[in-house]
Amino acid sequence: MDQNLWKTIHENRGFVLNVPSGLRQFYSTNNSSSPPYIQINYVSAKANSYRSISTNLPNCWRYSMLYNNGTHAPSLGANGSGQDAASVLVLGTQEYLRGHGYSNATARAITGWTAPIYNGEYRVAFRFYVTNGRIEAGDYHFIYELSTGQWAGKYANQQSWNHGFINPNLNEVGQWDAMATSKTYYMAVKPS
Repeated sequence: MDQNLWKTIHENRGFVLNVPSGLRQFYSTNNSSSPPYIQINYVSAKANSYRSISTNLPNCWRYSMLYNNGTHAPSLGANGSGQDAASVLVLGTQEYLRGHGYSNATARAITGWTAPIYNGEYRVAFRFYVTNGRIEAGDYHFIYELSTGQWAGKYANQQSWNHGFINPNLNEVGQWDAMATSKTYYMAVKPS
């Protein structure tokens, strides 16, 4: 890229991307009708496309773990509340996946819905209530990010929902239902 200021502001200006075939330069022009632009299409590393399920099962946790049936959720006993309880859910998720066909599965806490994830992982958002040191059945809800960047979820005994492009910190389309006042936590899951 030429950084000399004596040239017109658009001439020889642009950006460089490091792509698998090497560095690629994109230059602007003096023609204001076709300025350079970047379009980034985000694709989650692992999660599938939307799965429409109209049966009672699976519950929200299993749906977010990409199972199509069953009711199991990880051990939901929690000491304390907030981040401590969230850590219990993340660890319980990993232990269950490893004990049920995904011996190398990982689940790790991440900071938010835009947090970096590793190859093969996808994002899961969840909310819960702690009552008397425990998270009881029905006091939690999980949704997961699709490969398109949209989010999907399923309550037990209800159909699945593609919530679209949402911010899981909010309750934009009712994805949190009765959990609307709870904080959203996140994990990255790699079921391998």
